[in-house]
This record gives sequence, structure tokens and C-alpha cells, in this order.
Amino acid sequence: MKTLILIMVSALALTSCDKFIAEDISDSTPVIILPMANDTVNVNPVHFKWVEVEGATKYHLEIVSSGFSSINSFDIDTIVEGEEFFVALDSNEYEMRLTATNDAYNSISSFPIKFWVGVQPTSSSGVVELITPSAGLYVNETFNGFFDWLNISNVSSYEISIRKGAAFSSGILIDSEIGNSTGNFNSSVVYEQGEYTWGVLAQMNDGSATTYSTSTFFVDTVNPQIPVLSQPTNLSSEAAGSISFLWNNGQDTGIIMSPINSVLELSTDISFPTAITEVYSIQGNSTNANLTSGTYFWRVKNTDEAGNESSYSQTFQFQVF
Repeated sequence: MKTLILIMVSALALTSCDKFIAEDISDSTPVIILPMANDTVNVNPVHFKWVEVEGATKYHLEIVSSGFSSINSFDIDTIVEGEEFFVALDSNEYEMRLTATNDAYNSISSFPIKFWVGVQPTSSSGVVELITPSAGLYVNETFNGFFDWLNISNVSSYEISIRKGAAFSSGILIDSEIGNSTGNFNSSVVYEQGEYTWGVLAQMNDGSATTYSTSTFFVDTVNPQIPVLSQPTNLSSEAAGSISFLWNNGQDTGIIMSPINSVLELSTDISFPTAITEVYSIQGNSTNANLTSGTYFWRVKNTDEAGNESSYSQTFQFQVF
């Protein structure tokens, strides 16, 4: 009986080990399907596809510009599960190679495949000048999706690409148009809160193309917090001269926190809309005002660079003697 149990345990152990022994793929080489060697890809994101290597569990994808023998930049160095991968790349000359892997072995790396994105190997050196939205612009939910750039001569068409993210090459494609013949584009996408990068390239009449000109803008749809007044306190008395005003702007809760501008309104009449004595616009939460004796009312509201506004704070009254 002991002998039988020992044989069964040994057999179980061998079966268990067999399940975890990785297949030796060190003599295999991945076969690339897309892109083809010396191909020009005019669609972003670029589609990479290869034949499955039997025994591989993952693939090491490397993409450089302009080639592995003379690397200008290492654009992609990632591990992929599956046999295809999508990524947005700037217009440029690239080389890619692929290595299959599992828990114990690496395959032979594929021979480098040269390809171009968005341009022919001999492209024009011209660039497209982008106008709207300007670089670093903050907009809110009223953004109308209008993109504008300067036309250049000898152009057959423009390609525009709008992507969510800080980097054009790795951003998520939001909207695009290929074959635009005008210097503008009306996007119908609803732009949610976030950072966006847009780019335009020109296809020239001679068959060449410019590189993408790119620019980043920000969509901020969250109103600033309502200010909380601090000093001078309500119904306080202050000596004539320089009066210090202090308030709390609270914490911006949005993903994009565009710079906040506080507008302090000071009046001798509680009916601010018709009797504003002074208006101070401040980046911060304090300012000073020289005041003579009398009764004053003050309140603050916040606006941000995207055009969002808070409601007014409470109104405080104080006496200057």
C-alpha cells in the first residue's frame, strides 16, 4: 500500500511539473504582418500585427526613430499580450522589431522593419502654422470644436488629428479628418475635461508631406469654489487707511485646474449691481485698499482662465472710522 501511494504521489508531482514547463521558443522568429517593410502609414493610430509564435505568452515590441543602427529616440518599448497592437505615432521614419517571450525563453528577434508614418521618405520641410486653439489655451464646456490653421501653398490636402493626452504620439484619438482641403476643421466631438493635443500635416502636390505641427489645449468644465470671506469680518470696525482683505478660495476639484482669478467688489451700497465703488482683480486671496470713513460692503467671486465662474461669496459689511 505504501509503495502504491508513493508511485501515485510521484506521478502527480511529475504531472504538476509538466504543466509549468515553458516551451523552448529560442529558435523561433516572429513574422511581422503589419506594417510591411518600407510601408508608409497614413492612418493613426498605427496598426501592428504579427503571426502567433507557438509557445509564446507575450511579445516585446520595440519601435525607434529613425533606425536601430542610429537611434534618435526610443519611441515604444513595451510588452504586448496578443498578436496586435495600436499606437499613435508622429510623422517620422521608424524601425520596429519583435521578440516573443514566455516565462523561461526569448525567441530570436525579428529582422528590423523600416516604415514611415504620415510622410514619404522624401518629405517637404515645411510646417503648418496652427492658430486656434492656441498653445496652452484653457476652454470650458462651451468650446465649439473649431480648429484653425494657416493655409500654405502647393497643398493637395490636410490631415488633422485630435487626441486626448499630453503627448501627440501616445494620445487617444478623439477625432480626425484626412483629405481636408481648407485651413480649418469643425469637430463634432463633445470635449470632456482633460488635456488635448491636436496636429495638422499637409500633403503636398508633389506627393511629399510636412511633419505634423502640434499644439496642446485644456478643457476645464468645473466651476471654482465659492470664496469664503475672512477679513475684515462682518460688522467689524476698521481704522481709515490701508484695509487688508483676506478670503479662502477653497480647493479646485477638477481634473484640469486652470488658474483662478478672484474678483473683489467693494461698495458703499449693499445693492452691488448698481453701486459698485471699486473692483479688484487678484490672482490669489488677499489685497489692500485705502479707504476713508464710512460704511462698506464687500464680496468676492472666482473666475478661471477657462471662463468658469463661482457664485458670489457672502456679503460682509464693515465700518471705517
